[in-house]
Amino acid sequence: MFSRLKYCSAILLMGLAVTVLFSCSGENPVRPPASIDDVELTGRWEAEPVIPGSVEYYWFEFRDDGSMQYGEKGVSEIIGDKTYDGTYAVEGNMITISLPTYTTPELANANVEYEITSDGQFWFPNKNDGSWGSVQFFEKFIKVGQPGPGDPSTPDEPGSEKLAVTLIIDGYAFPDGENSKSIQVNHGSLLEEIQIPETGLVFGETSTWGWYEEGADAPFTGNINSNLTLYLKWSGGVTTEIDGVKTYLVKDADGLYAWRNEAVDNPTIGCLLLANIALPVEAVDVSNWDSPFNNTNIQFRGVFEGNGYTISNIQNLDSGRGLIGAVAEEGIVQNVSLENATIIGLAYTAGIASYNNGTIRNCSFSGFVQSTFHSGGIAGLNGETGIIEGCIVDANLSMESETGYTGASLGGIVADNYGGIIIGCSSSGEVISNAIYTDDYIGGVVGENKNNGVVIACVSDAAVGYNRKHDKDLTRIGGLCGRNLDGAVVQSCYFIGEIDAPFGSGGAHLLGSILSNGEIRNCFWEGGSTYIGYPYQPNIIEDVGRVPEKLPWSDATGLLNEGIEAWNNSNPNHPCNFEFVQQSLLSRPDLTAKE
Repeated sequence: MFSRLKYCSAILLMGLAVTVLFSCSGENPVRPPASIDDVELTGRWEAEPVIPGSVEYYWFEFRDDGSMQYGEKGVSEIIGDKTYDGTYAVEGNMITISLPTYTTPELANANVEYEITSDGQFWFPNKNDGSWGSVQFFEKFIKVGQPGPGDPSTPDEPGSEKLAVTLIIDGYAFPDGENSKSIQVNHGSLLEEIQIPETGLVFGETSTWGWYEEGADAPFTGNINSNLTLYLKWSGGVTTEIDGVKTYLVKDADGLYAWRNEAVDNPTIGCLLLANIALPVEAVDVSNWDSPFNNTNIQFRGVFEGNGYTISNIQNLDSGRGLIGAVAEEGIVQNVSLENATIIGLAYTAGIASYNNGTIRNCSFSGFVQSTFHSGGIAGLNGETGIIEGCIVDANLSMESETGYTGASLGGIVADNYGGIIIGCSSSGEVISNAIYTDDYIGGVVGENKNNGVVIACVSDAAVGYNRKHDKDLTRIGGLCGRNLDGAVVQSCYFIGEIDAPFGSGGAHLLGSILSNGEIRNCFWEGGSTYIGYPYQPNIIEDVGRVPEKLPWSDATGLLNEGIEAWNNSNPNHPCNFEFVQQSLLSRPDLTAKE
């Protein structure tokens, strides 16, 4: 810098200010900021000489009160370091520096002009060709922050004081399992020049992403002049590998649509929700979702992990196959809630899956489900390898048809449980058929339970019933199950809802009918007068009663839990990890997941 000042001595003599015209045609073209306010000026700025000589680097330090220091670090102890006091003034993008204590008499009190540019750098103009930076003596000055307390004027080397940039993947983690990384950078570094750690994420062609400061609307792209925390945010289709399986990381509707579109051709592809998602609604009669697996020949074989988040406003008005469609034996759908959903279809219509042969766990559904025949809150049909566990439904479920049909089923959790297991589920709302059917089955938990199917530790307080279109002699309606047969079991369940049978059918407060070696054990209800509409022998009916007439809730709670224990002792491969807990001796017990 001193060499530069000497070179310009003819201009700087007599304290005259230097006026320089700039252009962007030179070596380092940049666009100046709209205001000096765009750049924090106070602090330390350093530059190295382009041509090595007697000085290692130059520095300026600006203070808020308009005072400043200028200095140089010599290449050896003999030459030494020099420090000079000065003042500065700012007008527009230009800064005028005055060095009254400079030792060369002809340059004392001289003024020199510089410019701060939009990339947060500090340039000296080349007076010969109008380009940015002096190609003869030093390049751009870069801000390096306040000097350390040990030596406020001359740190050991330029840029020795590093800044920490903390990078956080918002809602997920880097490949090593940590969601944040801290990297060291030089003062004034551009974010684009930093070697960002590998995230393990693959961004789709239509996805958008960037590193954001907290609360910012646009990605951070400028110079780093202080310690910084940045969050990786994205929208649309973004994937990674989880346990070797390609998985979509979904934060918005575009990401969920991207998963569905690929899942149609790749049944093993996973989905992991990282945020609550609201699907856009064009109109109440327009679908915004089509299940990826509408054909039972192609079923979902991956993992859909809801991660405790909610998908709202699904409108599946055509296929009625719900969120997924058909789930294969190895498929898993878990920890997701559907809210304000509308599902309408022909048959086996349901909130999560039309056909389940895999595992649906800890899912909830609220909204509306309607079919011509066979409707369920969670699944239409639960097959012999299907497990539905810890699911909650609070919805209006119905069948609607003016054409007579025989053997339709409607259930708060599942329409037809054909050999599968339903554990620890609850239903509320309405389970009411408005169709012209005969020999149909309506239940607060399951419409029809057969082929050794199991319903254990489930509760319902739904309104269960039908309208006058039904054949009063053949309708089977129960608070828990419409019909239970062929070795199927209903155990440790209770019903506290209402039976809505307008003109006296086979409606009952537990089962509409039980036959063909069906079993019901340790089950209870409140209100009403009967527990089974049409009992046929031989069947197993044990520890069944009405509360409080037959026994109080305290005794019923003990029997409910005894039934769970008996099940677990006989079925260690499919244990029931739920229990009934009373808040008081007179209160109904709550169905609670064991810790």
